[in-house]
Amino acid sequence: MNYKQQLFVLLFLCSTLATVQAQWVNQPSDTLLRAYETVFMLDGQTGWIGGNYGSILKTTDGGGSWFVQRSTSSQFDDVIKIIFADKSRGFCLAAINLNPALFTTSNGGTTWLVDSSLFNLTSDSLVSPTQLFVTKSGDSVLVSVFCSGYSGTPPAPHTALFFSTDLGNTWTLGKLPPVGNQNIWGDAYPSLSTEVMLTQNSAFRSIDHGNTWQSDSLGFGPNGLIMSFRFLNPDTGYFAGPVDANSFNSASMIGWTYNGGATWTIDTTTSLEGLMIGTVFFTSVNNGFAVKWNVPSIFSTSDGGRTWKESQLSNGIPPMDVCSADGQTVIAAGAGGEILVSKDSGAMWIDLTPPQKINFSNVKYLSRDLVAAIGNGYELFISSDSCKTWTKHDMPSGLNVAIAFGDTLNCWIADDSSSIYHSNDLGTTWTVQKEFKYPMTTLDPPLYGISFLDDSTGCAVGGKGFITATTNGGGTWTARTSNTSKSLYGVFVASATKAWAVGGAGTIITTTNTFNSWTPQSSPTSVTLRTVSFSDTLNGYILGDSGTVLKTTNGGMTWNLAQSPASTLNAMKFISANVGWVVGDSGKIFSTTSGGAKWERQTSGITVNLLGVDFLDERYGVTIGSGSIVLTTNNGGGTTGVRENPVVLPTTFSLFQNYPNPFNPTTVIGYQLPANALVTLKVYDELGRLVRTLVEDRQTAGTHSVTFNASNLSSGVYFYRLIAGSFVDTKKLMLLK
Repeated sequence: MNYKQQLFVLLFLCSTLATVQAQWVNQPSDTLLRAYETVFMLDGQTGWIGGNYGSILKTTDGGGSWFVQRSTSSQFDDVIKIIFADKSRGFCLAAINLNPALFTTSNGGTTWLVDSSLFNLTSDSLVSPTQLFVTKSGDSVLVSVFCSGYSGTPPAPHTALFFSTDLGNTWTLGKLPPVGNQNIWGDAYPSLSTEVMLTQNSAFRSIDHGNTWQSDSLGFGPNGLIMSFRFLNPDTGYFAGPVDANSFNSASMIGWTYNGGATWTIDTTTSLEGLMIGTVFFTSVNNGFAVKWNVPSIFSTSDGGRTWKESQLSNGIPPMDVCSADGQTVIAAGAGGEILVSKDSGAMWIDLTPPQKINFSNVKYLSRDLVAAIGNGYELFISSDSCKTWTKHDMPSGLNVAIAFGDTLNCWIADDSSSIYHSNDLGTTWTVQKEFKYPMTTLDPPLYGISFLDDSTGCAVGGKGFITATTNGGGTWTARTSNTSKSLYGVFVASATKAWAVGGAGTIITTTNTFNSWTPQSSPTSVTLRTVSFSDTLNGYILGDSGTVLKTTNGGMTWNLAQSPASTLNAMKFISANVGWVVGDSGKIFSTTSGGAKWERQTSGITVNLLGVDFLDERYGVTIGSGSIVLTTNNGGGTTGVRENPVVLPTTFSLFQNYPNPFNPTTVIGYQLPANALVTLKVYDELGRLVRTLVEDRQTAGTHSVTFNASNLSSGVYFYRLIAGSFVDTKKLMLLK
């Protein structure tokens, strides 16, 4: 599209939107669930915190108050690392579609720009930034970015190093030591000319910008894992991590150097035990702090890390990172969005956690005023005043909850820990009804979907084609044969005898004899199908990945591809054969009165992702999403008359970095295909042995994702490899239990 065409489209959209009033009302809900991953203090007063959804917070009073600089994922998603050279110039590693990228700011974090210029210096497309350092000496500043990636079978590491002496305006490709196939766990600059890299077995040091290297054996074994690496001054530095990453109860090690990294002394008798060490941060040779990802405490030491004192946190949430610039003001932040501040070197901690928002993911109208929603993956919210206020009920289950409602106050939840729970008072109290296990194995079938017709008849579906059903309100649940090995993600009970279920590789199955037997129905797609619903026994719709919409008008005897208004749709609701709504990413809402033959874009007034939608009738509707977003309408949402552009398919093959990473026990692996291809996605251990086949199917062009559940695997480093046609790529993931 040329400049004139772009200008015409822009003027057309502006003139169209200017005449339309928003028909969706944003209801203020109680509080986006923030998870903070990185803390940086420039001095005793100025600091930043970064986390999920592109969150960046800043303080200028030593952590006493924080203001939000960024709170949406419109430009980038998770902030992995943030660091500043001065009060204006800063750098951060953040994810774009699960791939880490480098961003820079020149105004203290108010605005950020992606910097991909450093990758023009290398032909290795497999590397992405993983570590970030700023080294200062007087007025001179050196910024270094370490990048890594993996390919081959068994996976071999790819590495690259870039540094800049002009605050990121220009970059130089650095020279790496001869590490072979060893993983590089750490990289740091004690001074502007000295570089130190740590591998599984050795410390490498260069004093001439990588032209020559000296090495020193570390000797902590092949399973050691370095989680923190930092220099206090040009001579003194330290590293810390578990001795054995394959053992949950691993001892910890702390290594010190007092000669700029030339030699190291390692202590494995430290009292800081356990695999889940997140960050160790020393402010001097003797004084330091540490956090562990599975313990709601902050640890401090005054003897160089030999002994540690534990300060338990009253909020019960483990912190993820800790940082201090002056040794007095210490800031910790964590996965629950908590911000903890100490003004006396850790002797006392003040909880300054701001009010948390809710990530809504599912919503259901129970009556005109009574609405239920799932928030944060494990909480049930009930509103009795049309979404104006909410009451929270904790649910006794794991994450990724699916919920179904009966006729009265009965509701059921199914989760990825293979359990079904029941409540007869809309979530105030819960009882476990059933826990499932695969026959003859110890693997639990994760449950992904559940549906009830009334207070008696219901069905739940899950991994590897698992189906269970009840006709007495869950008093008994009976496993049924689905005749498919594909994971099933959605189910809909249409009558006492009929139901449909959908899942991976375009799977559609149905039963007409009260769940006793299931038969496959012809599917026009091979993408993963997520939800299914029927407005009556003949007219039904299915929503799948890549914005796929399927429709039947004869009870599923034939399913056809319907017009799709967007490439990413997350939820749908049809109240009749022709009238329905779909919602998706970036605040998109579409409605149809022609059974999906034509879609109209509605004005939501927001840009966050919408994840659930429900309508009571043609007038009253609600849609929910991340960031505590709750939108309601009393006139069907209205329409803007602006149609979405046709779906734009990817132009290249790509394998994305898994998220979260490290993870326990589930993580999501994403990839994109520019054309239909035969796809295999497999996971290997460090020795190259196959541990799991995640995908082995022909898939359509678009963006795909799959969840890897490693609950039966031990902690350690693994590799996942994608083969799609002639495209091959491998990346590393880390399981920390």
